Amino acid sequence: EGGEPGLTVLPEDLCCPACQEVFRDPVLLSCSHSFCKDCLKRWWRERTTRLGSLLKTHQAQIQTHR
Repeated sequence: EGGEPGLTVLPEDLCCPACQEVFRDPVLLSCSHSFCKDCLKRWWRERTTRLGSLLKTHQAQIQTHR
């Protein structure tokens, strides 16, 4: 009720793929993937693989958003 007719928002559309929680201060990358701003900052600082290979593919895009 109150939304666009025919528009469905799924719970996974509201969750960061890195932390699996509802987006907090979301950042939209040019590839159309979204992450929490803090998740991107933490990944960039730590440069670990725990956030998964998806973030690795976007390293150049993340670097330009620092």
